[in-house]
Amino acid sequence: MGRLVQLELENFKSYRGQQVIGPFTSFTAVVGPNGAGKSNLMDAISFVLGVRSAHLRSSQLKDLVYRGRTVESRDGQLTDEAGDQRGRRAWVRAVYEDDNGATITFQRSITAAGDSEYRINGRVVSLHAYNERLEGQNILVKAKNFLVFQGDVEAVAAQSPKDLTRLVEQISGSAELQSEYNELEKLQEAAAERSTFAYNKKRAVAAEVQSISDQKKELDLYESKQHLRTKLTVQHMLFKLFVAENRINEIKEDIESLHGGSITQASEQRMQLDASLNSQKKTQAKAYKAVNRQERQIKLVEQRIETRQPTLAGLSEKVIYTERRFKQIEENVSSAQIDADRQREVVAVLEEERTRVNAAESRFEEQLQGSQAQRGTGPSEDTMVEYNRLSEQLRSECVEDMHTRDVQDRQIQLLSEASRRVSDRLDGLQGQLEGVAASERVYVQQQQTAEAGVANVEREMQQARRDAEAAKAENERLVRVEIELNEKLEGVLKDLSQARAEQRETAREAKLKEMVSALQRVFTGVHGRLAELCRPTHQKYDVGVATVLGRHMDAIVVDRQATAIECISYIKEQRAGQATFLPLDTLQPQSANDSLRHAHRSARLATDVLQYDSAVEAAVMHACGNALICDTLDVARYVCYERKLDAKAVTLDGSVIHRSGLITGGVGNRGQRGKAQTWEAVAVDNLRKARDRLAEELQTIARERRKLAKEEAVTTRLTGLQTKHRISREALDAIGRKLQGLATERKHIEAKITECRPAVAQTTAELEQAKDVREQANARIYVIAQPIFASFCQRLGIPSLEAFEKLLLPATEAAEERRLQFRTQLSRLDSQLSFEQQQLDEATSKLDKLVKAQQSTAASLESLRAELTREQAEMAGFVAQIEGLRRELAALTTKYGDATED
Repeated sequence: MGRLVQLELENFKSYRGQQVIGPFTSFTAVVGPNGAGKSNLMDAISFVLGVRSAHLRSSQLKDLVYRGRTVESRDGQLTDEAGDQRGRRAWVRAVYEDDNGATITFQRSITAAGDSEYRINGRVVSLHAYNERLEGQNILVKAKNFLVFQGDVEAVAAQSPKDLTRLVEQISGSAELQSEYNELEKLQEAAAERSTFAYNKKRAVAAEVQSISDQKKELDLYESKQHLRTKLTVQHMLFKLFVAENRINEIKEDIESLHGGSITQASEQRMQLDASLNSQKKTQAKAYKAVNRQERQIKLVEQRIETRQPTLAGLSEKVIYTERRFKQIEENVSSAQIDADRQREVVAVLEEERTRVNAAESRFEEQLQGSQAQRGTGPSEDTMVEYNRLSEQLRSECVEDMHTRDVQDRQIQLLSEASRRVSDRLDGLQGQLEGVAASERVYVQQQQTAEAGVANVEREMQQARRDAEAAKAENERLVRVEIELNEKLEGVLKDLSQARAEQRETAREAKLKEMVSALQRVFTGVHGRLAELCRPTHQKYDVGVATVLGRHMDAIVVDRQATAIECISYIKEQRAGQATFLPLDTLQPQSANDSLRHAHRSARLATDVLQYDSAVEAAVMHACGNALICDTLDVARYVCYERKLDAKAVTLDGSVIHRSGLITGGVGNRGQRGKAQTWEAVAVDNLRKARDRLAEELQTIARERRKLAKEEAVTTRLTGLQTKHRISREALDAIGRKLQGLATERKHIEAKITECRPAVAQTTAELEQAKDVREQANARIYVIAQPIFASFCQRLGIPSLEAFEKLLLPATEAAEERRLQFRTQLSRLDSQLSFEQQQLDEATSKLDKLVKAQQSTAASLESLRAELTREQAEMAGFVAQIEGLRRELAALTTKYGDATED
């Protein structure tokens, strides 16, 4: 591991001139006081190793050149130690020893132009070469892995795992390979995607090849079947021609055997029958035309009914909506009438109270005038002249106080009037607020009632929607089921038509089926005939399997031997014939020999080509044993003669090679072919049962769909509920708007009251203050008036001027106070009466509008009801007409059917 040997500096930061620091050992500590240059030494090491100036506490390289310091000389002059900075240079040289002991000199200089110059062993190199040489010594400039600065250890310890990973990658240099790694990773992902795409494409191609191969096999098989079908069709047609030709020959022979008279009679009879046939055809044609004409008339009437049905439904909905609207308007009229009556009562009470106050004021004025007349004129004229003279003298001596008292009197009068107006306004606003609060309570109750009504209607709507959706879903389900059942029925009918249903069962087979059915009804353990309990997997195995089963095809399978004995006794008692029974509890069949399954690819165990329930497996194994079903006789010979297998081999055409080697049966074995048709008859029976079951299910579906005709009623009810909900919601919104208006009005009144209360308090305070000032001025006036009015008061026998004025003026002041009370009360009543009259006018206007709307709605309702009655009458006429046409159509159809039968 390399190390730093020595450091040489010149004019670098705080180092003046050329300085040599070192040599450094494996562990060297640099100590010194603050400002000694320890940090600058670390900056010098970082500088020479290529660190940028921004990381060295400098903004540019010139800041790293030694600047010197200012020194004061003995004569007091200041001198710069560095002298002129222009053209000065600085450099740092590091002597580095590598792992092999070789010495390398790294030097970085700051030129006079402020640029960096790099040297290695004294030779000028570029920055790239300089960094490459440092990286060769594992000194990474970007990672700064060569120095640990103050605080780096704590910073590293405090970093998160992700930041630590990023730091390690930066120190190790792997961060520079990140972009290359990302590019290679993208290339890898692209290669993986191409590989996956190629693999999937290969699989798709293989699957497509396999599909095409399977399709080719199916095509080859189809062509072979087509060829066989064409061949068999030709044979069938030839056979039909053969039978027809034989029948024609027989008819010719019969005709030739008849006598001439018989032929003539037959010809005449034929002519009569032809005439009767033509007459019946004409009758049939007339009946057919009448039926078609009647059906067209019925369709025309049905179209008219369908055309009128939306109009009738629309009118019904309009009538329902108008009736509910009329009812709602009636309720609103009743409510508005109640509000108007209540408001009239309030106005009447206020007017009565105002009349009572006016009467009281008139009585007071009359009483006041009467009392004044009883008291007389008051003081004498001389006394009042002397009082006025002395008052003038007093006024001249206390002009300022008298002026103050007069000003305060006027101010008190003005403030009293202002206080009265503000108080009246406050009382009126409070009355308005109480009226608005009462209206809000009424509308809140109406809102609660309307909300409850809307909630009930919404619940009914939700229930109606659920009912409608359920009915719709059930109808859709029934339609799907009906379509599926029709498809299944169509397939069953197609299979039934293609089956060989023309074969008739023999009397023995019918008797045997009847006997098995009777046994199954009487005894619980009877499973049925073996031929009915198992079936070949393919039609080509029918003859072979019938040959293997042999006499066991008609054997009856039962669960226990006791059941078989009871069945035999029952057959004997009923004389129902003979039957063979296979009790499952006593049968001990041998298990199938697995080696026979691999005898030949065209040879199969008889049990492997049969479909049966596991409950009757013992009976099937007992009847089949280890018999083999072979495709051809050659395969059977190979199995029995060449492989020498101990098994009975049966071919598809019924040929049998017994274990003894004897060959029997073949194409000519018609008995086995007749038995093989048993499975076809069973299949036909199953198809007929399936047909009957599907037809019954279709009838059930039709009945259920007829029950779902109530879906239209549910839809009509939902439409009516939606209309009712819209009306209720409109009424609720109207109440909400009214409440919002009342709330706004209440806030406005409360704001006005809030504004009035400070004005009332301020006016009251100013009034009290004016009264206090007046009392003070009045007291000073009475003090000055005491010597002036002394003789006057002594002559009249009163203690002071104040007593004289109290005797003279109290009645006048009391009367004014009483008048002020009357005016205040009348002003309050006028304000409240104005508000209540305005509310009454609004209520009356609302009532008039509602009455007009009620009359208009009533007229519209009568018009709609009349129109609805006309439409219903026309619809009833159409219904009666279509019923009559349908009765006529039924009669014509019966006539057409009779004509067709004739």
